[in-house]
Amino acid sequence: MQKIFSFLILDGYGSGETDFSTRLAQSDPQVQSAFDEYIIQPLLVVLNSAGECAVLTIEGHSDRVDSEGLNREQRRQMELDASNARAGSADAAVKQMLRARYAGNLPDDFDNQPNIAILSSGFGAAVLVEKGDSITWSQRLANRRIQMYVTRFTPD
Repeated sequence: MQKIFSFLILDGYGSGETDFSTRLAQSDPQVQSAFDEYIIQPLLVVLNSAGECAVLTIEGHSDRVDSEGLNREQRRQMELDASNARAGSADAAVKQMLRARYAGNLPDDFDNQPNIAILSSGFGAAVLVEKGDSITWSQRLANRRIQMYVTRFTPD
């Protein structure tokens, strides 16, 4: 069995912004094209193939919350909530796009889809791209992101 791997990072979320479809629509056309090429197209190939399967992993990430008046646990929870919301929004958007573009009939819950597994999770601010006490606004935008990985498994 051969594994084919592709990935995409979509960053630039504003503070409190979680909607994947809006972020994608506002992103550079090259990012939109890469999303289609590296995420949607491989999944459509799998849906149209009897012998292939795939795993889509969606990771939601947040920047640090440093609002005054909040304790450490409240900040951590806000970071986790934002990253989970981003991951959930991306999960729903990918499923909606696949339903719209797939010629066959897909189940509503995707849990019964035998050849694609979709795993999504939020990581809070645990995996920062940019760190430090005085990072810039653009560096904060890089921390607020979605990372997607598609692993396709094809017969030899």
